[in-house]
Amino acid sequence: MATDTQISAERRVMVMREILFKAKDIKGCWHEGLLCHEENAWFISNKAGAPRAFEVMKNTISQYTGLTDKNGNKIWENNIIHIGDKAIPYIVEWHDTGFMGKAVKAMDRIGLKYWSSKIEIIGNIFDNPELLEMGR
Repeated sequence: MATDTQISAERRVMVMREILFKAKDIKGCWHEGLLCHEENAWFISNKAGAPRAFEVMKNTISQYTGLTDKNGNKIWENNIIHIGDKAIPYIVEWHDTGFMGKAVKAMDRIGLKYWSSKIEIIGNIFDNPELLEMGR
């Protein structure tokens, strides 16, 4: 017969999110995969780490949040999102203990996991900086 400890241990499920990064190379192409730093350069490679890695611009490195938006798109750090009102954009960023959306024109923050079913990605701060003006 199973003990209470054994039963509760069986019910515990550890959920780990996928750790991925994306960044732009010097030609402006996005690459997604594992992040590597060697000497003064940053690289994105495929999941196996070989045979190909792309040197990327450090200032464009963005981490995957582990969540998808309402359309099934991966939500990345530095994405610009909204939760229904396109006039109120949020920037995805790390805050204290996790990824959150920070309102462009205010100090408001939203929890991504809580709002994930309503989140829609509308761009990112690198390719669509004009979207940051919407909330100002």
